[in-house]
Amino acid sequence: MKAPVDQWEVQPLFSNPLYIAQDQMTDSIRDAVASLEFYDDPMKNNGENSKSQLVLDEIPELKRTVEKHMTYYVHEVLSVHRRFQLRHTCSWATRHKTGNKAHKHSHCHSLWSGVIYIKTSPNCGRIAFHNDGHRPTYINPTVQPELYEHTVLNSTEWTIEPEDGMIVLFPSTVEHSVDVSRSLTDRYSVAFNYWLHGEFGDFTNKITL
Repeated sequence: MKAPVDQWEVQPLFSNPLYIAQDQMTDSIRDAVASLEFYDDPMKNNGENSKSQLVLDEIPELKRTVEKHMTYYVHEVLSVHRRFQLRHTCSWATRHKTGNKAHKHSHCHSLWSGVIYIKTSPNCGRIAFHNDGHRPTYINPTVQPELYEHTVLNSTEWTIEPEDGMIVLFPSTVEHSVDVSRSLTDRYSVAFNYWLHGEFGDFTNKITL
């Protein structure tokens, strides 16, 4: 269908800004992540997590890569003033084997979260982002008309195929999950949470975090 006029635009108001970038993944980072100690909860089938919850602090090369992107995302893309400082609060590695997945969840006690993919293969499990089902977006959620095309403007779920070196950043409140891995090769990734440190507000509503 032809647009009614030549000049028009759609602005995605009040969106959840998802940042996706591709960076280099070195053998030294791959080796460091693979050598971490992992544990498994077979009842959840969510794959294996590292025992360490501060993986980025243990692998400085990886932390530099993550914070390069997180700094750009928060201070340039989102325009948060640079007098506020990002603070790494938690990071952990995951190892997904064939059949592993991750249930739908969000991250509490955090402002921005992300994942960087260390070692991937085809069909190793896409990451999926979800609208919580109660938040109206392009339409009242009680009405769900059939769509002939899914776009970022009308979707309630959005999936991304992981690649080595891909980093994905998002507000920690955004619900996400990981599809079942159909790959015969282990997939390694590192997830992380960040907080914002500084003095907020003024006068009677001032607080330092």
